[in-house]
Amino acid sequence: TPDIFIPLAEKTGIIQVIGKWVVQQACAAAVTWPAPTGVSVNVSGDQFKDPNFVTHILDCLVETGLSPERLTIEVTEAVFSVDIDLVCRSLAELRSSGVRIALDDFGTGFSSINNLRLFPLDELKIDRSFANQMLETSQGAKLVDLMHKLSETFQIRTTIEGIETKKQLDFIKRLGIGEAQGFLFSRPFAAADALSYLQARLAQRAAPVG
Repeated sequence: TPDIFIPLAEKTGIIQVIGKWVVQQACAAAVTWPAPTGVSVNVSGDQFKDPNFVTHILDCLVETGLSPERLTIEVTEAVFSVDIDLVCRSLAELRSSGVRIALDDFGTGFSSINNLRLFPLDELKIDRSFANQMLETSQGAKLVDLMHKLSETFQIRTTIEGIETKKQLDFIKRLGIGEAQGFLFSRPFAAADALSYLQARLAQRAAPVG
């Protein structure tokens, strides 16, 4: 699993090689999908230590022909333990080039309101653990609402992870959260199957009602 694999890759020092390969493969796949469908790539804190980190990502966009706004770089709150100035500069450079930036698994790390202000973010992704809690306790529901309002304050789009039931989806809609991901929408599948999946979804949306 990623929780085991990524720390091991960081410890052995091969995360840089793997990270570059993932970005290249993701961009190459996404450019074949119907626009404006994009792709998100998770990046670890250690990858920011590579002086060519930003250059490699921008080169991949040029080489594959993928529009920058169709690529989202996702970081977790763990990046705050790295050189914050370095991370901020790297993310700002990517964002100024059109790449979108998302803070993943929000609420599980050691982020702060000040970090939300400092980091150049387009999207805040609430961790899946809160999707389970929000229907179980009033405190869980209030926490999700609070994180959404915090995101709105900084004009950042809110996405909540781990949505698996219609009841959860209806609840976040009432809160005003317009973006979600989880098994309710799709199970994970291979990149090779993405194009046919997207084409089927587009055809379904285009089909006349009734």
